[in-house]
Amino acid sequence: LLKSKEDSIYANFKTATVNFCKTNGLVGAFVANRRIFDMSYEQGDSIYQNILAEHRGSSEVAALKEKIEVLKETRIGEAYTDIAQTNIVGEELKLEEVIKENEYTLIQFWASWHRPSRINNIALKEVYDQFKTKGFEVYAVSLDEEKSNWIEAIETDSLGWIQVSSLNGVENQAAKNYGVYYLPQSILINKYGIIEVKNMDPEDLEEYLKEKL
Repeated sequence: LLKSKEDSIYANFKTATVNFCKTNGLVGAFVANRRIFDMSYEQGDSIYQNILAEHRGSSEVAALKEKIEVLKETRIGEAYTDIAQTNIVGEELKLEEVIKENEYTLIQFWASWHRPSRINNIALKEVYDQFKTKGFEVYAVSLDEEKSNWIEAIETDSLGWIQVSSLNGVENQAAKNYGVYYLPQSILINKYGIIEVKNMDPEDLEEYLKEKL
């Protein structure tokens, strides 16, 4: 009951935020830039379209437009953007190669220093163990900077799926390409290279894969 109430309040907050941004010009753009992680492409675009032409040249509006384009390219139903980063032994591994070999591939953005990511990974292990022989793979992209911390977290938490990183922290290019503004974040891609689901928690992901696999 409390969770349902919380969801309702938060949904109302998100709607109010979008409505505020649509009617407050540059101030709306400023707010939208900082809440873009909570918006769909359609919501972000509606805010941008309501900004007067005379304000389109401002840095705040330009930044918003760039973020909206990322939302557009990473919508459900769009084709994935490839990632090519190195694993813990320094070998480059492309996302494309993993997608070709599996029915479903989950891109998982995380970091060793981010406790909610670590907790989420523990829950994800149960899903992975259940479906890894049925065509499901995880391609985890770490937003770490220190390789030793990254490897230690993988070993401590006994994570058996694919791990890659550029070791550029939050400047990781893959995270930018997929509009990652918080952690953990995930994108489920089917064998055709199409984004099918985003940011599903492990419990719901388990039910989803039961139906698909």
